[in-house]
Amino acid sequence: AVIHLPAGPFHFFNTHLRLFGAERLLQIRLMLRTHWLGVVSHGEPVVFCADLTSIPGLPVYRLLATLLNDVQMAGGRSLKRAHPTFSSRRPRLRLDHMFVSPRFQVIGTAVPRHEPYRRVSDHLPLWADLRLRPAGRA
Repeated sequence: AVIHLPAGPFHFFNTHLRLFGAERLLQIRLMLRTHWLGVVSHGEPVVFCADLTSIPGLPVYRLLATLLNDVQMAGGRSLKRAHPTFSSRRPRLRLDHMFVSPRFQVIGTAVPRHEPYRRVSDHLPLWADLRLRPAGRA
């Protein structure tokens, strides 16, 4: 989707990848070159949200992280301080991710763990407070 704000438009993507590693890698490679991220011009603002079914460090995550910024890593935050999203009852894994292009400044992130979030899904939501910078200020 292209979302229009007073600061300008941005591209918003949301997806859920398959359970098996080889399939996930194929899916993300296709997304990077076809009608998904592959059609976005360099420098345009992008928000990419996904249940990658993949933790940081695995190939799918690393591929996206070379192109976009992980909102939970903004400001030099370490992997140890990033919030897990799965399972909602006992969060231990970070399977849900949000990546943004450099046009976005990450103000803050949260993974709420209280009710009703733990009841409505087996994943917890990932929130990010973002500021879209004007073109030329990435």
